[in-house]
Amino acid sequence: MIKGKSRATLGIFVIVFALLLIGLFSWSLIEADANTRSSVIGLIGMIAVGIAAHYQTKKREIAARHFSEKRKGYMTFIDLFFEITQAQKTKKRLSDKQLVQKFLPFKKALLIWRGGKIIELWNSFEIKAINGQSPEEAMSMMEDILRAIRSDLGHDDSALQPGSLVALMLVAQDKNKVLGNPI
Repeated sequence: MIKGKSRATLGIFVIVFALLLIGLFSWSLIEADANTRSSVIGLIGMIAVGIAAHYQTKKREIAARHFSEKRKGYMTFIDLFFEITQAQKTKKRLSDKQLVQKFLPFKKALLIWRGGKIIELWNSFEIKAINGQSPEEAMSMMEDILRAIRSDLGHDDSALQPGSLVALMLVAQDKNKVLGNPI
């Protein structure tokens, strides 16, 4: 295994060698006739386009494979959110143990399938929930989480007014409060 100075020396050697090859190639290309130059430049362009297309295709394939798993994890959260909303309407409180058990699959899905924004929103939500937050603040944070989830799944919610997603889970009177409409 290459260590410290040897690795740096090898790195410098590789960079110098690559620059030398690029210089020789450029000099040869400049010295070549116009037909050869245009052919080589066209070939380089075709290779670059092929590599870019391959990269985009692979990126789409990976996203398509991950979409199904993301969707399942997010559905766990949505189901739980509806369950908590329903429990509050019926004045039935879920115990902390029940909540932890129900949130565990969602947290696992977050860890594996989701990037930073939703993880940060979720961590912030949990910290504020422990420290006590108003129902309005909790709804606002839930709205942010729902928007981030929908964005991750490819939805553009820019036309929705704030509170629209959380309002889907509420009765008409509560929807008016969340959406800022007079009763």
